[in-house]
Amino acid sequence: MSADTRQLAMLVRQLQKAGADMNAVRRDIVQKEGQSVVTRAKFICKNEKIVDTGNLRNSFHAQPATVADGAASVVVANNADYASYVEFGHLTGVGRGIPATLRNRRRRAMTAGHYVRGRYILARAVHGVLRTQESRIIKRLRRIYENK
Repeated sequence: MSADTRQLAMLVRQLQKAGADMNAVRRDIVQKEGQSVVTRAKFICKNEKIVDTGNLRNSFHAQPATVADGAASVVVANNADYASYVEFGHLTGVGRGIPATLRNRRRRAMTAGHYVRGRYILARAVHGVLRTQESRIIKRLRRIYENK
């Protein structure tokens, strides 16, 4: 009685190859996910006509991905100096000369119409990418390991 072990040997070779370049693959996947967040944030800006000059939209960027101790990360940010005001909202022209707590100023601003709500562009882009992330990562891994 004999057994064909060619499939098992091929699996062992693939696993060895996968382990050898896992950090590079992990860095590549995380970097592409960061780029997906940037692309989605720019898409949100364009579709909702949030920008006037295009500076906010063009300032989104992803820094190079880092891999350390088995964890990979990428920083996605916006360098426009007013990006945080657009993202999280802000008060306009309220509380001048009136000593009040921030909570009271915010309440007065909301009732008087002096509060600009945040658009949460980056937060929505991250959540949108997270919804479809698993299928994209599986496709990328298949492409990487089936072509080698």
